[in-house]
Amino acid sequence: QSFTAFQAEKVGIPQREDGMDLEILEEKIEEALSQGKRPKLIYLVPDFHNPTGITMSLAKRRKVLKLAERYDLIIVEDDPYGRLRFEGEPLPLIKSLDRTGRVILIMTFSKTLCPGLRLAVIVASKGIISEVVKLKQPADLCTSPLSQRLAYEFITRYDFEAHIRRIREIYRLKRDTMLEALEQYMPKHPEIRWTRPQGGLFIWLTLPEGLDTQEMFPRAIERNVAYVVGSAFFVDGSGHNTMRLAFSEPTPELIREGIKRLGEVIEEELTHIGEAVAVK
Repeated sequence: QSFTAFQAEKVGIPQREDGMDLEILEEKIEEALSQGKRPKLIYLVPDFHNPTGITMSLAKRRKVLKLAERYDLIIVEDDPYGRLRFEGEPLPLIKSLDRTGRVILIMTFSKTLCPGLRLAVIVASKGIISEVVKLKQPADLCTSPLSQRLAYEFITRYDFEAHIRRIREIYRLKRDTMLEALEQYMPKHPEIRWTRPQGGLFIWLTLPEGLDTQEMFPRAIERNVAYVVGSAFFVDGSGHNTMRLAFSEPTPELIREGIKRLGEVIEEELTHIGEAVAVK
């Protein structure tokens, strides 16, 4: 939405198990240049990507930075979920590898402190921050001093790291519960698969071709279960057989029941299109 407001031409790049497909990224950059267009920036969520939950490998972090340097591009590194790692070793931020000042790092307190506290941080060169301030002023004049003070008081009065450790364990349990429920309740179909994130708040579910999660959504709502339709995350509106599942808000009990109901809806959809597979 932010890019659309400035009439940017957006090009979607597929995600692989280890992050953005950098070969396709370079192909798209070259294609744009051949058409006389000037690519300007690469937007990334390297840790626990929204919506897929995928984490970009260290090798790809280094490579995408080299690509940005080669083609003189800005990287916007969005890191709202990086502190919410449940397992595995933390990987360095792309910004920490940057030696030319072309990476803009943005982080938020809304995922670690309070969802309603719309307070974020930007780390960039002085020149970039100066331009961002100019763009921000007509939008909201300035960030709420009250929100800033609340965050400051919490961080200085209490053990913020202990708070992070506590919510990590809460979200880890919810993630594990959702993964177990998917194994138990999803139809046994070779084309049904989902991601297994090491952190963050989301799991990405892919269904067989022929199923449309937008069309299926009203029938899921009838069962009092909801998801985010996957096509909303695709620049070209594709991904009709995908959906994003969030485990942050519901209790483990509700997660299990919700996935059970969702599995029943999907089973009915499969039966409807004649692709049901017998459960052994």
